[in-house]
Amino acid sequence: MFHFEPKNSDMKLISKFIYNNPYDLLQIKIKCEKIENSFLTKDLFITMTNYCQNLTIYEGPIISNATKELKEFLISCKNLLILHLYSINNNLNYENFDNLLNEISQIIPTKLNTLIISGRWTITSNSLENFLKSRESLSSKKINFYWGSLVNYEGKFRNICSKYRKKGIVDKYGDF
Repeated sequence: MFHFEPKNSDMKLISKFIYNNPYDLLQIKIKCEKIENSFLTKDLFITMTNYCQNLTIYEGPIISNATKELKEFLISCKNLLILHLYSINNNLNYENFDNLLNEISQIIPTKLNTLIISGRWTITSNSLENFLKSRESLSSKKINFYWGSLVNYEGKFRNICSKYRKKGIVDKYGDF
């Protein structure tokens, strides 16, 4: 397990650590107040894709335009159980999470049982419904879906989650 929790963080340093440690990491948790060189989160996802195929938990930052890197990461890390993505946007503007959630919907990580989204994201009910609908075909389709207090969700999130809970797709959901 790699747990990193400084006040400031440089993604290049974290990527280098993962690259230089040949053993398989099963869990990566990065919690920081401020990320230096946030564009390097793309490099972090590339590094995890190449060196952490057995990863079961990722809790850390992502930027809104890292859709390609997230896609490759999800394809590579087939054992992923928990995915907690947070925005590293420190200003008052919200970033759109729909493209990232649509990428997760297309790859459909089969073992994923918990998705947590936190930080300054905006998510529409359409992308949430598409994500939950994409899980209908999985044999192990139940998922826990949580969102942080800063997430701006547009539409009737709780109604959609309740609807898919009745269908056996959502197990637990709500604010965390």
